[in-house]
Amino acid sequence: MVRVYFDWNVFSKLKKGIFTDISSFLEINSYILLMPFSQAHFQDLMKSYSPNNKLFFDDIKTLTKHCGKHLLAWDGEKTQLYFCTPEEYLQSELENPNENEFFDLENIFTEANHYLKDAGIVNSDTIIKGLYNSISAGIEITNINKNALQRIFPNLNSESSVWDLIKDIGPFVKNLTTDKLFYKGFRNSIKDSGSKLDMISSSWGENEVMSNINEYLKQKGSNMTFIEIIEYTFKARNEKPTNYEFFHSSYLMLDMLGYKKDKLKKPTDNMGNIQTDADHAFFAAHCDYFVVDDNNLRIKSKLLFKEFNISTTVLDPTEFVSTISNNIGNNNKQEDFILKSFSFCTKENLVHHQFHKEQNCEITSYKIPYFFLNCFNNALYHNYKNENKIILTLRKVFGNYNRYLFYTEVEYVFNIITSYFGISDESRKNELREQYLHNHPFAGISWEFDFGYVMLNKDKDDGRPIVSIVYDKNCD
Repeated sequence: MVRVYFDWNVFSKLKKGIFTDISSFLEINSYILLMPFSQAHFQDLMKSYSPNNKLFFDDIKTLTKHCGKHLLAWDGEKTQLYFCTPEEYLQSELENPNENEFFDLENIFTEANHYLKDAGIVNSDTIIKGLYNSISAGIEITNINKNALQRIFPNLNSESSVWDLIKDIGPFVKNLTTDKLFYKGFRNSIKDSGSKLDMISSSWGENEVMSNINEYLKQKGSNMTFIEIIEYTFKARNEKPTNYEFFHSSYLMLDMLGYKKDKLKKPTDNMGNIQTDADHAFFAAHCDYFVVDDNNLRIKSKLLFKEFNISTTVLDPTEFVSTISNNIGNNNKQEDFILKSFSFCTKENLVHHQFHKEQNCEITSYKIPYFFLNCFNNALYHNYKNENKIILTLRKVFGNYNRYLFYTEVEYVFNIITSYFGISDESRKNELREQYLHNHPFAGISWEFDFGYVMLNKDKDDGRPIVSIVYDKNCD
C-alpha cells in the first residue's frame, strides 16, 4: 500500500466538500492507500473539544472514515504504530489527560526533600539550592541580547546565580508555549538582535535556502551552520537526541529565525500551533506522501526533508491526484509478473552495484520508478556465479523515518501476491495469512515454475514483506 499523510486542513476541507477530485479519487482507490492519523491531528482537534460540540465529533468521524485504525504516535523513545480508531484514541486521551503543568523548581525540591528525609537524608533542598546559589550565572548582558534575555530571565542582573536562572525557566516555557503575544514578542526580540530572515528570504530558490541560511548566520558572527547549532544544543546531554527531538528543534529554529514564520492570526493561536505543525511534518516523514494545505508548513517540511535525506514527497492538495495516479500500478493480473519484475533492472534505474567476494555474487539495486503492485519500490538483483542462479527480490525500501508496517500493509501484500499465483485451499490460505501477519521469522510460501520458483517471505531483520523470484540458469 502507498502511505499518505494529510494535514488537518486537508481533512477539514474534505469534510466541507472542498477538494472533490481528491474525494472521488479516495473512493475509488482507498484499498491501495493507507492514511494514518497522528497525535498532531488531535492537538489540532482538541482545541475545540467539548462533550456537547457536535462539530468536534463530526471531525472525529472524518478521521475515522479516512484513517481507520492506523495511528502514528511518539512514545518518548520511538514512533509507534498503533491499531486503534480515532474514537478509541480520544477515549484514552480523556481518561489520561495531559495537564501541561510546567515545573516549579521550588516545589520539586520541597517534594524531593520530603521523600529523601524518609531515607535519612535531611535538608537536601537547602543543600542543592545553596550549591546552585553559589555559582554565578556568568551571562554578559549587552545592548544586543538584552531584550531576548529579559524575556527568558526577567530577574536577570549582574549578580544572578545559576539558581536564579533555573527558577525562571519554568514560567518562561509556560508563557512561550501558551501565550501568543509572549511568543511573538520573544521571536521579535530575536529578530531585533539581528535575525531578520523573513525580510530577505522571500526571493530564495528552493534549492538554495539552507546554504543561504548558513551564509546569513556566518555574516552575523556565527561559526556554526544551522545544523551544527541544533547539534550544539544537545551536546550537554550524555545521549544523542532522538529523531523526534532533532527534527522538532530544527523546525522551531526555522520559525524563531523568522523563516516562513507562522503568523498566529487566531485568538487561540500560540507556539503550540508551531509545535503541532512540526509534529505533522515529523509524522509525515514516516509516509510516502505528505499532502499539505498550509504554505509555510509545506515549504519548511520540504526544506527539512531535503536536509535530512527524507524521501517523503511533499504535495500541495492540487497535485495529489495526478502525482499519486502516476505512481501506482494497475494490478493487472494479465500482466506477466516475472517479465515485469525483471524489466526494472535497467541502467536508468540503477542505484548501486557491488561484488560480494565470499558469495561470488554480483549484487545490484534498482529503483522501481513507481509503486509496483502498489507495494514495492526497489528490486535487488543477486547473480550467483558458482550456483548458476539469479535471485530478484522485490521490496519496499524506507528512505525516511519509517521502519515498520501496519498489519494492514502486510496483509495487502499477502493478498495481492496470493491472488496472482493462487492458493486453492481457502482454509489453508486463511491459516497462512495469519502466520504471515503474526509470525517472524516466516517460513515462506513458494510457487514452482519451469524456470525455478517465486517465494513470498518477510525480511529477517524487520519483517517487511518481500517477494523473491529464483531463476535457475540450468533450466534455459
